[in-house]
Amino acid sequence: MSVQLGKIEEVRIGKGGYQDAMFGVTFVLSGDSWATIDFKGTWDVSIETPESGAWSDLDRLRSLGEVMIFLSELMNKAKVTKMEDLKGVPISATFSDKLEGWRVLTEVR
Repeated sequence: MSVQLGKIEEVRIGKGGYQDAMFGVTFVLSGDSWATIDFKGTWDVSIETPESGAWSDLDRLRSLGEVMIFLSELMNKAKVTKMEDLKGVPISATFSDKLEGWRVLTEVR
């Protein structure tokens, strides 16, 4: 595990995730020698899969609600009132072979 400093390069709401078949928030994160994308969202339409059974509109509503709560909490920590103002906010990202997680550096905000 390594911790890298960086910033939010871009944040956008719309299609993303697996084959752009999902809807949510995409974060483009980068540091001095790295860049990655993190997506928070859910399937864009109600679907039914053999593995999970029915994926209802209520499931989708719950998932999208969780995304909006995540975004609201992130904006509060970054002390911004508009999503686009997250651009340039400093972060700390944790990696193993992949991105494990990230957070706003409230220490410098």
